[in-house]
Amino acid sequence: MNNRPAVLAMLFCAVMCNPVSAYRNVNGAIVVHTADSLGFSTNPNPNPCTYDPLPTVCGDLNANGSRSDVQVIWLLAAFPPGSSPTVTAVQFGILHTFSGRFLRKGPCGPGTLEIADPDWPDGTGGRSTGIALAYREPRTALVFPFYWFAIDMSDPDPATASFTTTFHPRFLDAEFADDGSPPMIDRCFNFGTVRWNGTGVNHCPAALATGACCLEDHSCVVTTPIDCAAQRGSDLGEDTTCAPDPCGPPNGACCLPDGSCWFYTQEMCAGYTCAIWGGPSTNCATFECSQAAAACCTGGEICLMLTQADCAARHGWYRCDQTCDPNPCAAGTGACCFADRHCELHSGAECAASGGSYRGDYTTCGPTNPCEPPPWTGACCFPGAVCQALSSHLCSVRGGEWRGDGTICPPDPPCSYAAPTGACCFLESRCEEITYSACLAEGGWWRGAGLSCPPDPPCPWDAPTGECCLDSNGNCEVTTEADCDAHGGRYFGDGSVCGDATCYLTPTKITTWGRIKAGYR
Repeated sequence: MNNRPAVLAMLFCAVMCNPVSAYRNVNGAIVVHTADSLGFSTNPNPNPCTYDPLPTVCGDLNANGSRSDVQVIWLLAAFPPGSSPTVTAVQFGILHTFSGRFLRKGPCGPGTLEIADPDWPDGTGGRSTGIALAYREPRTALVFPFYWFAIDMSDPDPATASFTTTFHPRFLDAEFADDGSPPMIDRCFNFGTVRWNGTGVNHCPAALATGACCLEDHSCVVTTPIDCAAQRGSDLGEDTTCAPDPCGPPNGACCLPDGSCWFYTQEMCAGYTCAIWGGPSTNCATFECSQAAAACCTGGEICLMLTQADCAARHGWYRCDQTCDPNPCAAGTGACCFADRHCELHSGAECAASGGSYRGDYTTCGPTNPCEPPPWTGACCFPGAVCQALSSHLCSVRGGEWRGDGTICPPDPPCSYAAPTGACCFLESRCEEITYSACLAEGGWWRGAGLSCPPDPPCPWDAPTGECCLDSNGNCEVTTEADCDAHGGRYFGDGSVCGDATCYLTPTKITTWGRIKAGYR
């Protein structure tokens, strides 16, 4: 029993039944090419795919047919300059005007598997027909041939003869699959047409737009959105640049005292006591986290020079940035931060009495000032007086209001967030300065944040008017919708006018559904 059709069907379902998005074969085209100087012979077994040279640039392809004997047509896949296609399968259709005139046909490339419609390539009743092809090895050229036809042109009327690549008629699309697992699908919307009495056309893909891409380590590259996604980056949009740097400071390996390693910026890493930053673009897979001996307070004023692990084994307090001379184990003093961000050493009580913020026993004012916020960050305010230290970019992305470089949340949060107020107009020309949500709840018309009522109120506001039919005898008035409803009328919309005979309504007979059904028995 031959199971090849069933195996092929399973293959193409795996390849072509994935969700559609934008991947490595994005913006591809299925275009055509003819060579009028090329003759064709059916003996012994020609393979036009090996004819040389075939154009390697989409714009150099010829879509005009002029032979009156046998015309060879190649189908080619074309992708945008600068892209990196990897095609393992293609699905498409053709539409033409010469059924029964195909002498030969075939795929280009060894090991190509085919699933064709039963009426391929002739079609039925002038309708399109389709095929799907899968390759043993990925095709990676920007322009490459993948199918060919030899067509007898001795009889068709050249005034009406045409050949077009198009969507597969059963699936209503054309698609390229890449070499992923599972394969990722890109739809094709660009096709080509050969004409014998007129100008043929190929819709060649344009070069992909480029822009700034922020990678995971916060480095910036200018590339296409597809390549940016392949590198797990964040695309910042077409024509954006890396100068000035939009991605913030770089990430690197950050070794914490508990032995764990995280991918942080230098400023984020410095926020953890005794953390060691490995440098820009270092990663935890290759960076070895090791710590040198430093001061370890093991009780009272005893200080020993130990590694973090040995200090933890003695239940001591590891002072990664200090030595035992001078002895840092004398209790009762630490860094005290003031509003102007200068630092002094005080006891907790002295710091509080001076209006400072105590950072804890044994903390120091150097070599890094603990009172300075990390660069690139600032206070980001959210509704409810919520404050977070974020970069301006992240603050904007998350919908917050950024207060500027270096602003800090504690000890005096700059966020007393309240919804803005503005002028709210009502039908009776009344104006109130309230929030947007309050204006909407009261049925008013909010004119914008910060807009005040006096001395030049944005009201009165006149409600729109329209045709109001008061009864079925043609009595009509132009009034507001609210006034029409108050008089029991029927409102026909803003801007409508009387005199359109819409008020002469046919009276409705009052009855029941049972009486209506009885009339048909």
